[in-house]
Amino acid sequence: MTECEICGSKAIKKAEIDGAIVNVCSECVKYGKVVVGPVKIRAKPIKDIDSSRYIDPKYPELIKKTREKMEMKIEELAKKINEKESVISSLERGHLSPSFNLAKKLENFLEIKLILEYNEEFHSSKGKKDNSLTIGDVVDLGELDD
Repeated sequence: MTECEICGSKAIKKAEIDGAIVNVCSECVKYGKVVVGPVKIRAKPIKDIDSSRYIDPKYPELIKKTREKMEMKIEELAKKINEKESVISSLERGHLSPSFNLAKKLENFLEIKLILEYNEEFHSSKGKKDNSLTIGDVVDLGELDD
C-alpha cells in the first residue's frame, strides 16, 4: 500500500504540491493539482546563473544518508532549517531540485557539499588533472571585444 506523503493514510493519486510530485489521499489532494498520466522525474544538474556552479545530481541520497546518519527525522530537519516537511521529503526522493539558497542551507546544517564547481567535477571524475589544452587556454577573450 502506498501511503499519502502528507498525512500517512492510503494514497490514491499523485499531485503536484509546492513543485513536487507526491502520493496523496483523497483528503490531501486538495493541497495541490492532480497529476494525470505517468510521471517521469529525473534528477539533473541545476546550473547557477554564472554556469560555473551546479547542484550535485546525487543530492537526494546525500541529503537522506546524512540526515539518517544524524539520526534525525524528516520533520526535525525541516524544522531546523525552516522548510516544509514535504520539501525535504521530495528532495530526498529526487522529485524536487533544491534552489541554490536551499542547497546552501542544507550544506551548512548537514555539513555536506551539494554545490559543486564544474572544474571540481571534471578533475575529480578523471582522478587526475587533464593537462591537454583547450580553446580557452589559447584564445584571449579580451582580444575579441574590439
